[in-house]
Formats: sequence, C-alpha cells, structure tokens
Amino acid sequence: MPDLKEYIWIDNSEEFSKHLPHLLNTKYISIDLEADNQHLYKEQICLIQLSTDTNNYLIDALNFKEINELQEAFANKDIIKIIHDLEFDLRILSKDYGFKFQNLFDTKMAAELGKEEKCGLSSLLEKHFELKLNKKYQKANWTKRPLDEEMLQYSVNDSFYLFDLMNIQIKNLKDLDRRQWLEEECQLKENYEYIQPPYPEYFQIRDSNKLKGKQLNLFINIYNAREEIAKLKNISKFQILSNKNLMAISYAFPKEKNTKELKKYIRNNYADQLTPIIQQAYIQIEHEKEVSHPNKKIKNRNFVKSNIQKIKYWRMETSEKFSIPAVYIWPTEAIGYIANDPNCLLDGIEKLPGIRKWQIQEIGPLFIKQVKSQLKPVR
Repeated sequence: MPDLKEYIWIDNSEEFSKHLPHLLNTKYISIDLEADNQHLYKEQICLIQLSTDTNNYLIDALNFKEINELQEAFANKDIIKIIHDLEFDLRILSKDYGFKFQNLFDTKMAAELGKEEKCGLSSLLEKHFELKLNKKYQKANWTKRPLDEEMLQYSVNDSFYLFDLMNIQIKNLKDLDRRQWLEEECQLKENYEYIQPPYPEYFQIRDSNKLKGKQLNLFINIYNAREEIAKLKNISKFQILSNKNLMAISYAFPKEKNTKELKKYIRNNYADQLTPIIQQAYIQIEHEKEVSHPNKKIKNRNFVKSNIQKIKYWRMETSEKFSIPAVYIWPTEAIGYIANDPNCLLDGIEKLPGIRKWQIQEIGPLFIKQVKSQLKPVR
C-alpha cells in the first residue's frame, strides 16, 4: 500500500501520460471525486483521486477538458474499480467525460447491504480505521487554486482506504450470505450512460409536481430569474435561493405576496435584485396559461394510491427484518407498475421492471404471500 502522505499531483498531459501505463496495468483503482456546485454556475469536477496498490494520484480536473485515456482502465474487466456511492460519481463522470465502467464495487452499497448502522464514508473510515475526516472540507471551495496541503491530504484519504474497506466488507457480506446481492447491484451500474432528461431541469426539483395551478407558473418564473442571475455572475444558483425556499415561495401563492416575507427566503446579497422580479411575476402569471407538470396524472388514482401505500408499508416492514434500506427490498419502478395493474403478477415477478435475481429468490415469496392478495384491481 502507498504511504498515506505521498501522492502524485497531475495537472498536465505530459505528467498524466507518464503514469498512464501503471493505471492500465494495476489490479484495482479506488476512485473518488471532489466536485463543486456551491461556488460556480455549473456543477464541475474539480479533482479526481485515484489510488492503486502503489500510488495515489490527484488529477487536477480543472486543467483537463478530456481524459479519454482513462476509459481503457475504467472499462477493463480485470481491474476492480472501487467507489463509495456509485450513483453520484458515475453520473457526473459520464456526463462530463463520457466514461463507462466495468467491474465495480460500491463501498456504500456494501455497507447498506452489510447491516452497517452508518454508511457514510467518514463514519466507515472512523469505525474500521480510527480515522476522523475533517467534515469542513465536504463543502469547501475545490475550485480555488492552489489547494492547501490539508485539503489535498483529505482528498487522498477518500480513495486511499477504499481497497482495505472493500476487503473488510467482502468478508462481512460472505458471512451474511449477501455477496451475490452486492455483485448484482453493482453489475446493474456497469456501462451506465448519462442521458439528458426529456424535460426542463425545474421539473426535476423534488415535489414540484405537487404545485397547483398558477403556483407552477410562478415557480418556473422564479427559477428562470435565478438561473439568469447565477449565470451572469458565474455563481451557484443556491447562493441566491435554495430549492427549498423556491418551493416555499411558490407554495405560498396566492395567499402570500408580501415583499418583507419574500426577503426572508432569499440570500441577503440578492434580495434586492430578486424580490422585484418575483413581484413582477405575481402580475405576469395572471395572464399566463396554467403550466402542466410532465408527471401524468394516474387514472383511478385512489385505487393506485392505495396499492402503492400497501406495497411501501410492506417494503418498510420487510427492510427492518433484513436490516437494509427499503429501496433494496423492492425496486421503486416495480411498485408503480404493480400498483397500476396487479394482474401483471400473473406473468411472474421475474417480468417486473428493475427486479433483481436475488430479490426474486429472497424477497419474492414473501411478497406473493403477504402483499399480492391485499392489492385492489384498478377499474
């Protein structure tokens, strides 16, 4: 294993080419990222941390528009790629660089399936290696250069320990007879490719589909105004107005139009700039046609909602018995599919969208026995 204090800083193509042969011929690569969506207008990868059996590499991503050569290592089935929380890292690496991966191991998934009480990386490193990470760097400004030595050491720790953590977790999962569960979950993430959503970003904000009537019009107007200010100043939109407060202002319409009330939601530096725009939007939306959210309304909603509640209640109870998060018990996409048409179960649960082999074997019989008879046919 490399010395914890040693790392190789890479900020140009010549230095990168020098170390590429090792990255293409190692047994494993532990990967972590430092990305920023709190200080710049667009989310951006600032630092890529790679650890192998002999070296730690810190790649200054701000100096590279593309690093295509890494694709060969990431797609190599003989090299294990160890990441904590595949969901985030694969999305942004695919979005920014087009990378695709083979032979993945997610230490977060392994912790969740392995009955760990706390599954964050800092908690796992503290438990298994008695290492305390300085949490202040989780929201640090990784766009600044040069990065100070303490930040660099923090970033090295994030990738350095993943290999040893993986070995601890593999033993634990084997003892629980859950190794296959993790393998299947990770295999489903292989060759992940980021696809731009077919509708605007504001519709992706949580609970935006709950806004009614002109509330959604107001929501879109404020969202667009926030975007324009953030883009012009090249700052994060969250420095102006959080999504939570954007939703709060929209929910309050039409009961609340008080300027003083508005200012409590907006960051101090931008209250004077954004408040009059919102006040103007109050007037403007009265003449606009109501906007519809792309999430379609479900026919026979009461029956479907009842079915969803029953399945989710069962999923939560079952997750407690297995000591794993509910999302692993039954895939969310399968819940909606069954709720809309319980008769689909006649074709067998293996035909359900998103269902895993291990879920069919371990959870399937429980679902058929405990839930199937409770579901109402949708009329």
